[in-house]
Amino acid sequence: MKKIYIYFILFMCVILAYVTNLTAIPNSIILFKNETLNLGVIYGIFENREKVIQTSLNTEENIIKEETIHLSLFNLIKIKDINVKTIESKKVIPLR
Repeated sequence: MKKIYIYFILFMCVILAYVTNLTAIPNSIILFKNETLNLGVIYGIFENREKVIQTSLNTEENIIKEETIHLSLFNLIKIKDINVKTIESKKVIPLR
């Protein structure tokens, strides 16, 4: 009987690790040009990238491209969608 409780507690700890890892990933990410995205997700979570939408330089946000990443559990259960926007890098020059 004690083994069942131990297995149940271990199972709940694994579920907790998955839930906390997935809630830590934001729904929208903005990257600078030539920057790579590393989600660092745990075992069993797969990412499927949707086709990249190339856009011209938008006057509001200077978006170069947009893409959507779909996270799924063992490629069976869809969990989360992440919108990734890539923008032009900016230079900041401090003045006195």
